Amino acid sequence: MNEKDVKRFRTIVKILSVISLLAIIGISISLTVSVVLLATLIFLKESTVTQLLESNQFNMFIEPSSSFKIKNINEVSDIVYDKPSVLLFISTTIIYLAIILFIAYFTYRLFKNMGENEIFTLENSQRIKIIGYLFIALTVLYSLKESVSEFLYYRMFKDTLDQLDITMEFTIFQVNMPLLVSSLIIILIGYAFKHGLFLKNEYDQTI
Repeated sequence: MNEKDVKRFRTIVKILSVISLLAIIGISISLTVSVVLLATLIFLKESTVTQLLESNQFNMFIEPSSSFKIKNINEVSDIVYDKPSVLLFISTTIIYLAIILFIAYFTYRLFKNMGENEIFTLENSQRIKIIGYLFIALTVLYSLKESVSEFLYYRMFKDTLDQLDITMEFTIFQVNMPLLVSSLIIILIGYAFKHGLFLKNEYDQTI
């Protein structure tokens, strides 16, 4: 690469580093809020939460998966606060956000190293492979999160569903194939970086 291409590459890498850093900050805030919410609901009385939900301020809950059939908030006759289901959903969300946070962190470190002209290194190879494995974990957890979400909606709106004679179709486990394939490609890129480092070392020894 000529000098112009090198400068352009470093500029792109710096921009990606800033984006990754902003993602880390945003995800950290969301994770903190989720943890605080979980701790609050653990100690908060169920009757208090039920009163808040019954004050017609639960429009946010009418945004479920495609298998949830209630579309109009006026159809909701009663809402039940099922504490174990809610805590399970928030806990799953926390783990989900934590994995995304780790992905953002390793991505930031990767771009930062590249910006310092450290591209084919063992550390970068390991980071790329870790990102790939984290994406696989994210694939599994995403499916679990969807199942927990559907179960939560069913538990909270069970009376309304029974009254309207609506049957929910639960997703037991559905793999997100595009995300899984992307994860495998990222892992292969990690091994390619390692092989590139091996070739670079051989070339340096030859010289």
